[in-house]
Amino acid sequence: MTVRTMTLCVIAFLASVPRAVGADSFSMEAVAPRETVAVMEIRDVGDVIARLQGAGLVEEDDTQDINDGIRDFVGKLPSSMSEVWIDVFKSAKPLDVVGSMSGSVALWIDRSEGERGELVLAGWVNLGDGSEAVAEAWDDAWGLIRERPDAMTEVMSGRDVDVFGERSEDQRSIPLKQALWHVREDSRILLSNTQNGLQRMLDVLDGSGEEESLVDEEAWEPVVSMLEGTSNVRAVLLVDAAFAAGDLIDQMGMSAMLRASFDAMVGPVRSIAVSVGIGEQDEIISASGAIWMPSGQGGLLRLLSTESPRASLPAWIGPDTISVSRYNVDFKRIPDWIRTVVASNPMLMGVGQLLDQFEPSVRAILNPLGTKAMMVGTLQHPLTMESLKEVMAITCTDPTGLKDALAATSPKAGFEAREFQGHQIWTIDANKVGMLPLPMPVDERISFAIAGNSMFVGNDLGVEAVLRSLSSRAATPPPWLERAINVLPSEPCACWSTWDVGEQLTAVSDVMRLQVNVWEDELRADDPELWEEIKGELVDEEGASRRERIARIASRLGPAVWWAEADDTGFRLRGSMLAADAEGEE
Repeated sequence: MTVRTMTLCVIAFLASVPRAVGADSFSMEAVAPRETVAVMEIRDVGDVIARLQGAGLVEEDDTQDINDGIRDFVGKLPSSMSEVWIDVFKSAKPLDVVGSMSGSVALWIDRSEGERGELVLAGWVNLGDGSEAVAEAWDDAWGLIRERPDAMTEVMSGRDVDVFGERSEDQRSIPLKQALWHVREDSRILLSNTQNGLQRMLDVLDGSGEEESLVDEEAWEPVVSMLEGTSNVRAVLLVDAAFAAGDLIDQMGMSAMLRASFDAMVGPVRSIAVSVGIGEQDEIISASGAIWMPSGQGGLLRLLSTESPRASLPAWIGPDTISVSRYNVDFKRIPDWIRTVVASNPMLMGVGQLLDQFEPSVRAILNPLGTKAMMVGTLQHPLTMESLKEVMAITCTDPTGLKDALAATSPKAGFEAREFQGHQIWTIDANKVGMLPLPMPVDERISFAIAGNSMFVGNDLGVEAVLRSLSSRAATPPPWLERAINVLPSEPCACWSTWDVGEQLTAVSDVMRLQVNVWEDELRADDPELWEEIKGELVDEEGASRRERIARIASRLGPAVWWAEADDTGFRLRGSMLAADAEGEE
């Protein structure tokens, strides 16, 4: 997916669905009830667009293309909706209209119509600066919609409300009604699939909202308060309500078992939140995330919760490095974690039996490992389809014991053992690999090697490159990496990751072009006639222009960084996308 495509997807979302209001008393926290499953809010989009323009990521040509793309998109909407936006965009630029909008959408469980309850999808869009032009066109379009045979008008809280869609009594058994309730209130357009959903929004507008709302939900405020920085986009998931919503759809009683498996596999998570907003100074975009676990760590997250200082980079990281990630992993507890997951779900009994067979060998490999794992990505030149490599380095507390375990296990598992520059390497074809106890990059040939107090796992050529760097001791990290590392906090954290976004963006684009070239050559040789017919579609000016744009955007981007801090109540995550160094990053 190209940058332009991703941008258009975001713009399309803003232009076609309900979304969040700005900072006023009419908020989703006040509207949605306690049994809310998820909330998404978007606001101050214009500030985000201005920040991207200021960073040189959106230039005049890009703006024109995005405006054209929005016009093309709305032209494909249902006729009544399409006419709204076409009329608006005759007198206003699409980006200006979209940039002034804000809004919110939420999914919740409504039990007012019965103990079982039903799902409500409700939200609004605040038209902002373009309210007058959009509202007039919107009202004209809805005038046509009211002529539909399934449409009607009802009075709610002194307002004429449009209703259409099936609302028969037998729909009570369907968790999510296929209906639409609509009303425009000044600059706000309110939409809901149920009458109760719209009524809650109208009550809050009139100052007579429900006594209990989302702000009273135990899992809401703690996770939201863990977020930091500017929030132009915010999304929150409340796990208890999500599984309760699953109960409404579940016809086989599987929801309770899935919840137990989720707690065992992931951890006893109550709520998750993420926000993204504009950054400050050389930070283009900032991000914040939170995982709230009030009952303490558990599941996989417990294995990742140990914190440690940032520490210095290993000496073998060289100038071809394009990404570095460090995780703290309690490898020794992985078999125990798997057993807990298996015990939580009777359907996984077969996995437990398999684990009985392989657990001794797995523990023999995992027990000598330390708790620090570092994943390093490299880009080798000249560029080929195999230039992008990843290698994981895991600290080892007992190298001799690990070598013995690998030597004993590798013949049975199909590994080939060989010597490389004084080191033992075990290699296997990835297609022959079953369940391995280690997270690792997947490639055609996976290799293990032990050097010093670390085990290296990854692509065969990547592992060999690391071993060469260990021997030469002349590796020099690239300048971007030092800049990214300096963004990380000085306090201990559970994990962190950084990557050279511009270089990766360019490399992926170039590698994709190489792959297309190979495919074109194969097609030219296998079917010359077909090649003559379609080659103009494959080799076109638009493709070259797109790659030039990607290269220009990449030149504006610096490194990206994220990290996570852990405590007894969960995880706090922070992220940052930096602009390219003003002095130029090599």
